[in-house]
Amino acid sequence: MGDFNAILNLEDRVHSIEVHDAEIRDFRKFMVEAGMTELQTIGRSYTRRNNHTYSRIDRAIVNSNWMTTMPHLLVQVIDPIFLDHSPLCIELDRLENRCRKAFIFMNCIAKHLNFTKVVEDNWRQTNNAHYMKDIWEKLKHVKNAIKELNVKEFNWVTERIKDIRGKLKNVQEDMRTPNHSQELFEAEKELRIQLEKWDLIEESIYKQKSSVQWLKLGESNSAYFFASMKNRRAQNHINDLVSTKGRMLQTEKGIEEEILKFYKQLLGNANTTLPAIRPNIMNTGPILNRRQKQALIRPFDKEEVSKAL
Repeated sequence: MGDFNAILNLEDRVHSIEVHDAEIRDFRKFMVEAGMTELQTIGRSYTRRNNHTYSRIDRAIVNSNWMTTMPHLLVQVIDPIFLDHSPLCIELDRLENRCRKAFIFMNCIAKHLNFTKVVEDNWRQTNNAHYMKDIWEKLKHVKNAIKELNVKEFNWVTERIKDIRGKLKNVQEDMRTPNHSQELFEAEKELRIQLEKWDLIEESIYKQKSSVQWLKLGESNSAYFFASMKNRRAQNHINDLVSTKGRMLQTEKGIEEEILKFYKQLLGNANTTLPAIRPNIMNTGPILNRRQKQALIRPFDKEEVSKAL
């Protein structure tokens, strides 16, 4: 954590000369090759000010070991006061608020042998409802059934892989000498197939949760994907929030009240009465004739769409 004297993104410097790809290429390459991830920040958007130039060159970056062992942490960018750099602060003794997790559909579920049957059986259930409510009820049934399938088959993928590895290790220990039965060959073959299958499933889950799309074929990056997944989850979770008055909010209730207050001010209040259109006033002003009205509702063709685009 500190001053890296380099920017990572194009938007990390404003009110100065334009940022070119060559300036960020080396730093980005280092982050990828070293498996480093930047911790989420809160507070000021930029960490250094030089006259009118604002830049973000102070960061807190961690490796995959940190992401897998430490809880979700935020880096607070503090006001610089008399400094030209903003100090960075990490609070380590905060307890993470656990809340109910939303169900995320994993792509590996669709490859299960019973997936199509589960969806069809639950979609055919009758609900004695009409139109959109019937569809909504069907979707609820399908979602609950898929959740049950996920818990039953894919909830303990890591533990299942460890179990298969242990069984494979025991079989291969029995095969150290050439005098062994054909059953051991078949058992080893089956365990290898199962291990490859569940390794790919685990990798697919971590890849989807982390949103990292550049995995190379046959390259196992489970630790990196798990770290990226935790970082993405931290990015999507609000642990701290700076209010409109500049006060740091760290309680769940305070954050909820501030968000509601912000959107109420943004959207405004509901009117108790709606003003009606007065036709007599409308008719005194310019109005469209019949030919203009017909032109507005005339179907458009491909040439008009191409010209507009």
